[in-house]
Amino acid sequence: MKIALFGTNQIQFSKVYTPEVLKKLGKYGELSQEINQKNLAENREYLADCEIAFATWGMPKFTKEEIAEYMPKLKAVFYAAGTVQYFARPFLESGIKVFSAF
Repeated sequence: MKIALFGTNQIQFSKVYTPEVLKKLGKYGELSQEINQKNLAENREYLADCEIAFATWGMPKFTKEEIAEYMPKLKAVFYAAGTVQYFARPFLESGIKVFSAF
């Protein structure tokens, strides 16, 4: 299984997803590099097969169209922070579950 990692801020991302945490997640599938709008197109092939994603502070705001185009199999986003209000609506409207650590 391929697992997407979404982030725009390496410092914030690495506070939550430490090497130890990434190693544990890696037991469940192949992990991506940090994906955001800047490298979305270059990760098209990888994202096409992703069913789950992990993120924290610095989660990119994807549009419903980007989600449909790049993440057709995505089923869930696990957000290791609080509120999901600023990014969740397009995922929810696409039938993708969003889980917050809050």
